[in-house]
Amino acid sequence: MPSILYLDQSGQLGGAELMLAEIARQVGDPAHVILFDDGPFVAYLEQLGVSVQVERVRLGVTKSGGWLASANAVPALLRQVRTIVRHARRFDLIYANTSKALVVGALAAAYLRKPLVYHLHDILDRSHFSPMNIRVLTSLARFFAARVIANSQATADAFVAASGDRSRVEVIYNGFDPTPFLTDQDGERVATRVSLETQSSSFVTIVVGRIARWKGQHVLLEAARSQKDWTVWIVGDAFFTEEDMQYKRELEEIASTADLAGRVKFCGFRKDLPTLYSAADVVVHCSTAPEPFGRVIVEAMLSARPVVASNAGGAKEIVRSDTTGWLVAPGDFCSLRETLLEIERNPGLAALRAQAGRSDALRRFSIDAILGQIRTSVETCVF
Repeated sequence: MPSILYLDQSGQLGGAELMLAEIARQVGDPAHVILFDDGPFVAYLEQLGVSVQVERVRLGVTKSGGWLASANAVPALLRQVRTIVRHARRFDLIYANTSKALVVGALAAAYLRKPLVYHLHDILDRSHFSPMNIRVLTSLARFFAARVIANSQATADAFVAASGDRSRVEVIYNGFDPTPFLTDQDGERVATRVSLETQSSSFVTIVVGRIARWKGQHVLLEAARSQKDWTVWIVGDAFFTEEDMQYKRELEEIASTADLAGRVKFCGFRKDLPTLYSAADVVVHCSTAPEPFGRVIVEAMLSARPVVASNAGGAKEIVRSDTTGWLVAPGDFCSLRETLLEIERNPGLAALRAQAGRSDALRRFSIDAILGQIRTSVETCVF
């Protein structure tokens, strides 16, 4: 097994970081993670026994940034590359898990003449990235990455459409340890509802993830507005940009209107997701833009909960409509409401699809199988 230096720009616990933690814990001998920012991800890795350190960098470049911001970031970029070069000398391979990690890792790998793997967790289109940044990322991947691992076919297709090299791309879905989601949580269902001030008779919908406009929490609120016996749990928070914070304030204003007052619970970040899933009647994924993968969807399926997801991006590769869940048009709160009403009125059907979803998720997203694919992919880049 090759020795691997992992790079990630974030200290936060997002889907890309949770997947990196599993990979770094079991792939690489030795393995070491360098983060470009501090945050809860550091403690999470340490708890898993993963070697980690923080090398802060402030490039001042966002996904939507242009040439001027990139030019101003060059001095900081070169300093960070020198730092990574110093650490990477003793490793066989550099593994870049995010876009900024790719920029730094590609230059370090080129200098050291070491193989680079780029794990692509983003859909590279103009809804999230500027044309310049898309060009930079695809060019760096083309010239310096031995392999691009895409977390869904949607992610891979967007990369190729943006002029990425198709021959370097391999689709490997995110993997999951199902154990926490298979534990019987039904005994805690009532206690969880009481703790969130939710009536036992309420039809509970839950949406989990970062609070951001494209995640579409407002779509679920609009769908629930006319249904007086529905409760919405919003799990997650805004933590990246002022735009996210403004969106959270807008959600709070919507939730305080007469139609929704008292029926929307902002739960913040929670570690007890299996318990929350079990206590809800349905898990809703309502992103208005294509999701690269959809970690919450798989977690809900493993928890044997009915799932409604936006019919775009990686989500439609996870949910098999009319078999393991429901797919609705992104942003269409009327269709979402009708689908949720169908689930509320047909609990037998909902339970049937939820069980089918669990079986499908266990078969397709097993962490052991996924890590096996990643090990093979990495080893072919080194040996």
